[in-house]
Amino acid sequence: MLIVQATLAAGVAYWFALSVLGHPNPFFAPMAAFISLNVMTAGPRIKHSMELVLGASLGVGVGDVIISVLGPGTWQLTVGVFVAMIIGVFVGRGPLVVNQAASSAVLIATIIPPGTAGTYHRMIDALVGGVIGIIVLIVLPRSPLSGARRKVAEVLDMGADALYDVGVGMRENDTDRIRTALSVVRSMQAQVSLMDNTVSDAAEQVRISPLLWRSREQIQSLSRVVHPVDNAMRNIRVLARRAITAREDHIVFSPALCDLVVGVSEGARMVGRLLDNEAASRKIPTWGELPFEPALPRSPEASSGAESIAPSSPVDLDFSLSDASIEDIVRYLRRLSAKMHPRVVDGATLSEQVVFAQCRSLMVDLLQVCGLSRLSAVATLPPTTPNPAMPPEVWDE
Repeated sequence: MLIVQATLAAGVAYWFALSVLGHPNPFFAPMAAFISLNVMTAGPRIKHSMELVLGASLGVGVGDVIISVLGPGTWQLTVGVFVAMIIGVFVGRGPLVVNQAASSAVLIATIIPPGTAGTYHRMIDALVGGVIGIIVLIVLPRSPLSGARRKVAEVLDMGADALYDVGVGMRENDTDRIRTALSVVRSMQAQVSLMDNTVSDAAEQVRISPLLWRSREQIQSLSRVVHPVDNAMRNIRVLARRAITAREDHIVFSPALCDLVVGVSEGARMVGRLLDNEAASRKIPTWGELPFEPALPRSPEASSGAESIAPSSPVDLDFSLSDASIEDIVRYLRRLSAKMHPRVVDGATLSEQVVFAQCRSLMVDLLQVCGLSRLSAVATLPPTTPNPAMPPEVWDE
């Protein structure tokens, strides 16, 4: 898609500057059009494109004025770059504006010296080309949804791997494995930020491009899952730290608690697979669109080839991961939530209780990713107080 966008924007920008504006050899029009499309950083794409265009136009204008007045030379180039960057800082206040202003000033001072075009023509060409590039970006956008879903799925998958290692390390009393998992999930903050920026970029493109307006409900649903996914990664870090503390205190975790941690990790993996499925183009349901009552179990013939997610998983699957629907995954998570009764940690140490509490919090996060409201997700957990804020609706085992 970038090839089509760049080709169209460069051609239209060159034609407009040459034929409509009458500028001879409008080099900077197609160049600025391509620059405005070539946004590599994650985040608001239109904002970054406008910053690039502003920086290129400032650099061209400042370079033309400085070199025209002072002439070509080393110190003149230095002055031109300095002035362009200072103006970029005050006007744009962003690294894209400053860097593009400096590079454009260098280009003017070294390769295309003043006198080869009319006064201010090149600055106008840069502005025109950049605006045309942004218009092409809006009218002919790249499809943002699959990439945004993939980033969310990658974060969930990495978190699931780390949580699985924590659960196995707890079961095998392997403190080093838990510590390694903690270092991995700590290093994921950059991936979480990239996920947030990618989804924001996709939401911006859907909002401004008429061709993507039909995807507005999908991107709204995807935007709602970013916060619970972020919370889930934070909860995994807390759980891993407390598991390390418990092991340093020579605590041996109960098999039931270890199984719950592994089961939550597999739930996170299933949710990630669902989001990464390119065939799942429909939006993630919001609460009220999902059947709260679980689907009927599949027949033994239909589930005979089901994959086993973990030998010690506390919930048996009656569906295949290859064709698991969101209803199947919600049903799995609800059944797992129902097993998180406070009696699992009766008489346990504080560290074990914290690990257990983080498992419960992770279940709320994952169910929210699947489309449940927070109160509805909390209702899937057995109560820990006589008068819970949300009446429990626990799976009847």
